[in-house]
Amino acid sequence: MTTAGNVIKCKAVVAWEPQQPVVIEEIEVAPPQANEVRIKVRPLCHSDLYCLLK
Repeated sequence: MTTAGNVIKCKAVVAWEPQQPVVIEEIEVAPPQANEVRIKVRPLCHSDLYCLLK
């Protein structure tokens, strides 16, 4: 099954505010527009955690 050109639904870890708990939500991701790509990011890196805890 290909997702090219289609809106996809996926679960995402969302941080709405700094120093607040993250939440897992189902989101819709639109297909990429010109000069954009859609990627899957799995683990958080240390800079992501730094921004969340700042």
